[in-house]
Amino acid sequence: MTLLLVALAALRLVNLWTAEEIARRPREWAIRRGGKLAYLAGCPNCLSVWFAGLAWALWTWVGLPGQALVTIFAASAVALVVNHAQNVLG
Repeated sequence: MTLLLVALAALRLVNLWTAEEIARRPREWAIRRGGKLAYLAGCPNCLSVWFAGLAWALWTWVGLPGQALVTIFAASAVALVVNHAQNVLG
């Protein structure tokens, strides 16, 4: 169950960073810096590794507050997937 929650939280964080308006300014700043940071900032596959590591660290080392945060991001990912499925299936 922990792996699923961490994976879903990483999925949500990647989507938040790469596609949502709330992260536009830091994302653009990272891309303007150039080099490896720019590549990382725009690569969902690359980011998934780092966000999964962050979610795992929150779950493992921060305790209950970290687990709550990971669970919130995971629940948000599930909500987005369900919403997308409803839009596609009609």
